[in-house]
Amino acid sequence: MAMNPICSGISLRSQTVSGIKGFMFFMISQDRLNCYNGSVALKQTDDRSIGLRGRTARILAPPEKARQGARTKFGRPLEGGTRSGSPSKVDWTLCLIADPEFSADRNIPAIVEDAVRSGVTLVQLRAKNLSCRDFLDLALNLTAFLNAHHIPLIINDRVDIALACRASGVHLGQDDLPLPLARQLLGPDKIIGISVNSREEAVAAEKQGADYLGVGPVYPTSTKKDLRAILGLPGLKAISETVRIPILAIGGITAENAGEVMASGADGVAVISAILGAEDISQATRKLLEAIQG
Repeated sequence: MAMNPICSGISLRSQTVSGIKGFMFFMISQDRLNCYNGSVALKQTDDRSIGLRGRTARILAPPEKARQGARTKFGRPLEGGTRSGSPSKVDWTLCLIADPEFSADRNIPAIVEDAVRSGVTLVQLRAKNLSCRDFLDLALNLTAFLNAHHIPLIINDRVDIALACRASGVHLGQDDLPLPLARQLLGPDKIIGISVNSREEAVAAEKQGADYLGVGPVYPTSTKKDLRAILGLPGLKAISETVRIPILAIGGITAENAGEVMASGADGVAVISAILGAEDISQATRKLLEAIQG
């Protein structure tokens, strides 16, 4: 199977017997990371690390194989769990979606650091316009700081990047890698979130084992090109009353409307421009938190 050595993305071959079986190749420049049903092995001289622009990405030993039977459904209580990235221990209050496209050429790691020190509880890294190599480079730059502050790092769309940087999980859209296959590759302990725009999508994601939902857009927004139907507060509330897993509301959320979003059933909000577009990152983060917490 021919592949572009400059990290062209994912090449997938699957064999179906009962459920989803198969394997996936991930290309990071000319280093090869093989993932077999969620276990990780590195094909190069040093089988414990990948050299990336002068830094080293450590590769975990193969994760424990997914347990048989249905996965635990994590409800609204956020206490407990055994690791900082566990869905039952995550503080969903304020998620910063860090996207270089909307940072006005400011340094993303510096923005994330200011936001976390000011109260952001969860970071999702989105980089649709970066090459695979640059995306991974940025993720690795964030990992040490976020781990030290017990802040989960969620990678948008890219399961391969999440595995390579040992992120807490991934966030997937409706047209991305199917959730069951992502779970098979990542293992039972990683966080998987799904974007939904209707009660039907929300119910389907919960049944498939999603750990949380990104529900929106609640309001019009300019940070999403393929914008789906605006849900408004009634749509958000309807989805909140339909599922038990945590909900992150997204789309046009600001300090001015975050309070009513929370009152409509959200467990937290996810924002881009409300923080990335602010002149003072720390002040903007604190204002959002005040609005969320009432």
